[in-house]
Amino acid sequence: MRDFNIEINELIIGKIKEIKVNKEEFMAFRQSWLISDEKENIIGKAEFGGNIVYFHKKTKE
Repeated sequence: MRDFNIEINELIIGKIKEIKVNKEEFMAFRQSWLISDEKENIIGKAEFGGNIVYFHKKTKE
């Protein structure tokens, strides 16, 4: 199982540029996202098939 807390922190600090989440992983990702202080700056873009790619607002600009 993926540790989305680590991935979200890496996204925030710019170590990674995106997090790809499939529909089966969404609820696990959401739990980590909800406790993040930066959740307002983590933006998701839906893809075909129920997958979502999340970006941090500052790395996308």
